[in-house]
Amino acid sequence: MYRDGERKQMGTPVTDDLEPYRRLIELQKEMIKLSQKHAHTKREHDRLRAQVAREVSRLIRAGPVSAPVYASPPPGSSRGCRALPGCRSR
Repeated sequence: MYRDGERKQMGTPVTDDLEPYRRLIELQKEMIKLSQKHAHTKREHDRLRAQVAREVSRLIRAGPVSAPVYASPPPGSSRGCRALPGCRSR
């Protein structure tokens, strides 16, 4: 059955009729690949999330971490406090 305005012409190559189906098959293959990639990415995300949770748990059980102590610059140093990270000069 043909829609209004559509006529099957004699001698029309079969490949023209099948092209939309071929495109559909290609799209389905692409969807399968993307679905597999998504599943792989989700597994990787879950693995990394569990790893971070274990690391945070280990750090919590280890107790508080003391702040690093920076040595004072030697007397007469031209660099002063600004050379040390986290130090603010007045």
